[in-house]
Amino acid sequence: MKKVLVIVILTTFSITSYLNGATIWSENFDDLSNGTTITNSNTDWENVRTGTGGGPIEAKKPSSFDATTSMILGASSGGSITVVSAYDLDMDPDTYGDQLGTKFTVSFDVKFTGDTGDFYLFVGDGDVYSGNSGFSYATTLIGIKWDLPTSPGTTITLQNCNAVWGTLDPIGNFDFEIGSTYRVAIVGNMSGSSYNYTAGTVGNDKYDLWVDSGSGWVLRLDDVVLNSDQTLSGMDSFRFFGVDGANGNIELDDIELLNEGDSTLPIILSTFTAQYLNSKPTLYWQTQSETDNMGWFIYRNTIEYFTSSEKISGMIPGQGTTTEPQSYIYEDAEELQIEQTYYYWLESVDYSGTIHHYDRVAQVTIPHPNEPGQNVIPPIAYEISADPNPFSYTTNISFVMDQPSLVDVAIYNVKGQLVKSFNSVMTSQENETVAFSWNGKNDAGKSLSNGVYLYLVKVNGKDYATKQLILMK
Repeated sequence: MKKVLVIVILTTFSITSYLNGATIWSENFDDLSNGTTITNSNTDWENVRTGTGGGPIEAKKPSSFDATTSMILGASSGGSITVVSAYDLDMDPDTYGDQLGTKFTVSFDVKFTGDTGDFYLFVGDGDVYSGNSGFSYATTLIGIKWDLPTSPGTTITLQNCNAVWGTLDPIGNFDFEIGSTYRVAIVGNMSGSSYNYTAGTVGNDKYDLWVDSGSGWVLRLDDVVLNSDQTLSGMDSFRFFGVDGANGNIELDDIELLNEGDSTLPIILSTFTAQYLNSKPTLYWQTQSETDNMGWFIYRNTIEYFTSSEKISGMIPGQGTTTEPQSYIYEDAEELQIEQTYYYWLESVDYSGTIHHYDRVAQVTIPHPNEPGQNVIPPIAYEISADPNPFSYTTNISFVMDQPSLVDVAIYNVKGQLVKSFNSVMTSQENETVAFSWNGKNDAGKSLSNGVYLYLVKVNGKDYATKQLILMK
């Protein structure tokens, strides 16, 4: 048989959780019924204003994106504006002090209807985001304008507002069609150096714009320079508004702001994967170190889209602060749809209450019970050995799994007492070699006496094989 040694487990790419920061603000309007007028008291918007020229700001259910609720914002006429904004969105002071976000992402679902109107998104910082006047170049990092065409069905012109009310730089006619739905993500950086995120790299004082029209994320704007007139050190505010319209509307949903200051994740996540084992999806993840980790939550969705995912677990206890590798296993015991692919995400919470999302995605497809090879042939571990044996200082326990499996190894003394346990390992392909190194110490780090020991191999939670080891110093 061909043996394969896998060192790195790859996971699929997701643009929905690409930052190492926390979710600072989000709104999905799901508590509102159809036609409800949106205000700053029934949503998380801090400022809502309907212009004198009309333009609705109301809930729409079902939304154009799913069966939940979205927001309709109309373009006012006569030069007045219809606006919603969120401002002074504080980062966690225990983690970041008084910093503004120097690496940030604004993401949202969007759809345009009608045939006349201009719609803007501005991102920045300053008290001007709380009102409707005094808007200035100095308080704006990013400005984007969607200019609806007068002929429905044609492409919307997207423009970069480098000067807020001044000259607009056309970016191109792409992606945004009247009546179509999109997911947009804008990743900005003003940290002083280039920022590497899951999908790529954005330069200092620049932003990237990603668009998903339903067939996957595409980078549409790469390293666009932030407004050169701004004098900001970070961002904590943004606004959408419509103007110069007659019947143009923008529909928005699942709006999310992620912000990151000069801080690192409290957890180094080395592996996150999933396999269909024992008739259920089994998630496995491993950390290299943890800091103040109170615990984990698991999220699941039928599409690779974190924002609309569902939390499916209670808190899974973390390991607090440790520099030792830790492993975790979670079995999704719910009855799931056959031949459906499910996507999973991790969320950790530290002792200060700060929430952290991770860019890795695990996925698994539920097989049909009659599919050949499913739950019929049990996994086989072969070439089980300890080398050297006898040993004085370190021995390597290794074997090969013929199919993806969850494996465990534990050391017992001749009295049957557990002396050493190892982190579980999830193999991801056929004929994968698994190795555990033992230094002759117990779980407390104490050196054990010479003698005979037994090592037990478990596969998918069941005892598989027991073999003998001799420690001889």
